[in-house]
Amino acid sequence: LPFLISQNLFVTASYTENDTSRTKQYQEEAKRVELSQSITNMDDYLKSLNMKVKMKPFQEIDIERIAQLTQRSNQFNLRTIRYTTNEIIEMQKDPTYLTASVEMEDKFGTYGLISAVIIKIAGKKAYIDTWIMSCRVLKRGVEATLMNYVVAQLMNLNVTQLNGEYIPTVKNELVRNLLTNLGMSLESPNKYQLPLKQFEPLLSFIEIEKI
Repeated sequence: LPFLISQNLFVTASYTENDTSRTKQYQEEAKRVELSQSITNMDDYLKSLNMKVKMKPFQEIDIERIAQLTQRSNQFNLRTIRYTTNEIIEMQKDPTYLTASVEMEDKFGTYGLISAVIIKIAGKKAYIDTWIMSCRVLKRGVEATLMNYVVAQLMNLNVTQLNGEYIPTVKNELVRNLLTNLGMSLESPNKYQLPLKQFEPLLSFIEIEKI
């Protein structure tokens, strides 16, 4: 496809860099699917992907992408709260928020920025304001890796309890059990709690790259 495009054999007035990137992503995903079909054990499959992530506080260069995720993500979106670019910038600057973005790659290619978490801190307690993730990386263990990271960051800030909430929508049934799967306990309808000293790191086959 890149060679044909370079030869100008077709009308390509509407062809963009995003189209090229999307084609590459489709090709990479086809290779992942082929690999998954050749390995019967899921753990072995995940290990074979050689996955790596970069987790870091929100950076200025990523603000627009993160705002876009909050506005467009529907399925893997814990509370489905939409934010503008300016609102994300204010959270980035506010020391009472812990923010984390996730960029991911594996041996087949890069996924780019695929997840974001916003945590509101109030004294010794913290509250999950936003947890969103691209469905392109489902069943890779990203959420477990991110939870391990978030808990470690909160404990470094002397936070002792993490609270969470699931707000159901017609589209986000996918994350109904997310907080339970991450080790949190249901305290009241759709409200969850985790004393951080009780948290046990979750199994993950993803390497966290040092920033």
